[in-house]
Amino acid sequence: MRNERINVAVFKSGKYYKGELIRDRLYVNPTIPSFMYYEKRYCNLTAEKLEEIKNLIPNLGYIEEEDKFIVFDTTKEEYDEITLPLYVDTGVPKYTQKDYTFKFPTEAAREASKIIGKKVFDELYRINHKAEYDKLTTLLKKGNGIAYIDTDEFPNFLILKDHIEDCKVLHDFTAKKKIIGTKAKEEVITLRVPEEYIPFAIGRGGSNVKYMANEIGAKYIKVESL
Repeated sequence: MRNERINVAVFKSGKYYKGELIRDRLYVNPTIPSFMYYEKRYCNLTAEKLEEIKNLIPNLGYIEEEDKFIVFDTTKEEYDEITLPLYVDTGVPKYTQKDYTFKFPTEAAREASKIIGKKVFDELYRINHKAEYDKLTTLLKKGNGIAYIDTDEFPNFLILKDHIEDCKVLHDFTAKKKIIGTKAKEEVITLRVPEEYIPFAIGRGGSNVKYMANEIGAKYIKVESL
């Protein structure tokens, strides 16, 4: 039953039209329908990595299929029963008069699946880029929430920053040399940049440091030479 797939067509009009693209179509697996999933061919995800991630996300549930991993929130497994006409798609859709009743996740369950799926993706990215992730978060930790970086040292920075909570670019010196920040760990923090960049980090009348302090929740940022 796990590999049996029944395609249920859901059209707003309630009618079926051959050869016409209809937006409201749901492809439903009768065992685990409509939860978020990751196709194996598109991501470097394995059962071993999911088990590692599960230690960090206790309410993570997953099922491995031949071509994908389906993820869901074990605390939000809620279903509605729906009866709809079904069709069989073997290359050419064949519509039937038969009805099929299946369990479909509630809106709350589907939303919970999306939320936990985002967490899984974050953790997966951290695992796949662990050395770079650890180096970047260490810099931010040492700077109490702020750091100067050269993105030549972080080739995956543009994507990696989206997997660090509240991480943002605060100032660009050049296309590759930047100041980044998260939430400030102290009210007064020290930013260290190359000496030639100190005036640009401070800004006219202290405008840049005031802006950066406000963005990360600090009261004051001191700027010193690296």
